[in-house]
Amino acid sequence: MQNTLHLTSKVIIKAKVVILITIIKQLEPITKENRYCRDEENFVEIDINQLRQKIDEIQQKLEQFTQKDTNKIIIVDNDQID
Repeated sequence: MQNTLHLTSKVIIKAKVVILITIIKQLEPITKENRYCRDEENFVEIDINQLRQKIDEIQQKLEQFTQKDTNKIIIVDNDQID
């Protein structure tokens, strides 16, 4: 039973790492675009609004990712619930 809990924890951690990597990859083009506009002093209100929208979307994903996991794992072993 302990092994099952350990494996389940590893799977959950791996899934969270994958989500975090995905979020980081989504931030990279936003960061590059932001730096480019800053270096060129070429910010247009539309650009700023689009960047804000992209950041808000990623922030929502990150908040979902960081919310406390409220799911409980119930393991049945030999007709006993852990």
